[in-house]
Amino acid sequence: MTATEREYPFKFAERCLYEYPENRARLERLREELTELYASSSAHAQGWEPADHSSGPGDPVAVRTLKILSLEEEIARLEQRTDPITHLLEDLEAPYVLQGSPKAELALVARLCYF
Repeated sequence: MTATEREYPFKFAERCLYEYPENRARLERLREELTELYASSSAHAQGWEPADHSSGPGDPVAVRTLKILSLEEEIARLEQRTDPITHLLEDLEAPYVLQGSPKAELALVARLCYF
C-alpha cells in the first residue's frame, strides 16, 4: 500500500471497486495459468532426466519455479483487493436480505455505480 493509499483509504477502496470486474477476470486467468504450470511440472518431472546439472538462469526447473512464485504473488495481491468486495457483495445479496431493505438497496447501488 502506497503512502497515498494510506492517506486516502476511501480512494483506494473506490479504485478497488471500480477495478473489481477486471481484477476478478485477471485472477481467474492467473489461477488457470498456475494450474497449467503445476500440471506441466508434475508431468514433466515424472519422465525428466536432466542432461545438464547446472542451476543457472537457463535451467528450466528454476525458470518454472520463478514463474510459479511470481504468479502466486500476483494472485495473493489480487485476492487482497477482490476478496473483501466479494464477501461484501455475498453478504449484501444473501438470500436472507429482504427486498427493499437498506442492504438490498446498497447492493443495487454498488452494482449500478461500480459494475
